[in-house]
Amino acid sequence: MGGLLKLLIYIVLGAIIAIYLWINRDELLRIWNQWFQQKPIGDDPTTDSIAIGQEPVVTRSFHSFRNPISQGLSPAKIIVITFQAFEAWAREKGVSRKQDETPAEFLRRFAQRHPEHQQVAAKAVESYQKIVYGRIKAQPDDLAGAEAIWKMMSS
Repeated sequence: MGGLLKLLIYIVLGAIIAIYLWINRDELLRIWNQWFQQKPIGDDPTTDSIAIGQEPVVTRSFHSFRNPISQGLSPAKIIVITFQAFEAWAREKGVSRKQDETPAEFLRRFAQRHPEHQQVAAKAVESYQKIVYGRIKAQPDDLAGAEAIWKMMSS
């Protein structure tokens, strides 16, 4: 009789769990996707594909970008747009980022051809990786790095 009671308790508990999961399936799916997928930062068309392995190949010209620092955007958007502008600027300088290339690998190739810009570009790439891949908030020195690379690219 004790074994039958245990089985009945397991069946009731399993049914309660199944009902809970069914009722909350949308929220649970959202949480699952949030844990295992990168979400885009913002809804700006220049930043809508920032998932790992799905980064867009920048096809815009550098001159189509506007310096985002004085536009009242979030620090994360400023860093992302700045990196995308850097990719376009570097492509116009003869160094295109390969689709399967990490930002750090891209920076190394860029620095081989343009060592005079390595230090400023390294700060921008570091900030970009920290914000997009590490999901860490932008700090004041990240914005200072963005300002420095915009000065370099605009001169």
